[in-house]
Amino acid sequence: MSVAAEESDWPASFHDPYVHAALKAGVVALLHPMDYAKTLIQLGHEPLKPVNTTTFLGHPKLMYPSIFAYIGHIRRRDGLVGLYAGLGPRVVSMGLSAFTGEYFAQRWPALPTVDEEEKKKGRPLSEQELQDRLVQTIWRDATLKVTCSLVTHPLQVMAVRTMAQFVGHESKYKGLMNAFYEVISENGFIGFWAGWVPRAIGEVCMVAISYSMTYAINKYILSDKEMQKLTGHVSEFLTSSLVYPFTVVSNVMIVSKSGLAAGYPPFMPLYSDWLDCFRHLNSQKQLKRGSKMIFRYYTGPQQIVGNKVFPVDANMFMSKN
Repeated sequence: MSVAAEESDWPASFHDPYVHAALKAGVVALLHPMDYAKTLIQLGHEPLKPVNTTTFLGHPKLMYPSIFAYIGHIRRRDGLVGLYAGLGPRVVSMGLSAFTGEYFAQRWPALPTVDEEEKKKGRPLSEQELQDRLVQTIWRDATLKVTCSLVTHPLQVMAVRTMAQFVGHESKYKGLMNAFYEVISENGFIGFWAGWVPRAIGEVCMVAISYSMTYAINKYILSDKEMQKLTGHVSEFLTSSLVYPFTVVSNVMIVSKSGLAAGYPPFMPLYSDWLDCFRHLNSQKQLKRGSKMIFRYYTGPQQIVGNKVFPVDANMFMSKN
């Protein structure tokens, strides 16, 4: 069977949202150590010192070790089991998201495909009709994403804070029930939605930009039907880079003032709100931290002496583990 086979060629069980969730949970569990290290990097925790190197063009640069070296650092300190801190809430979150998505779809079904609608009407859809479909689809799918994020965000808070404990050698978050009570004791019920606003904005932007990009490319650039099937995936990939800063800000605000060492100086400034956090990270060129697995160049204040680079404040690279 061709990889590009139609969805109808797949077994019926593959379309079950719970099967999707189970498959996704397996992938998430497999890749969790990478997501764990990535989350700590997003929070600004860099326990491994950067080293002097050169770019492909020969310019001197400071570069942090790869994310794989970071994973090795976590394993050496906390063991193999320690690499899976925060996995439990993430898996439960995916199951809850699948249930919410199915419930939502029953009450607000997706529009039929363009081919189905054209077959029903017996004619090609006009440009105005296609644009109306685009707006309706964006509105519906953005609402779905925001709803799922609203419902599952408490579990996201538990997962991120469980991982953030690595910074301060803490053990406050042990299991779902313990994490539940810990969030309430530190921040009240509102703490379960710390960092939700930037996450929701990122979800809406992701849908609106990627769908609009797909429509424009298929409408004005590509005419090949087979190529058009891939446009959505490419658009999502490109858009994910644009909205990535909202993920960083969301995770930072989840930990900020959480009672964990990672949420206070010297590990993290005290932010008044997520906009304050966004502006500060933007000024420090830190909105993309964690987006690369290798070639993680240091972008903070630095001086070049000869063919070597030195940070302005060398103490910022002292190990905090």
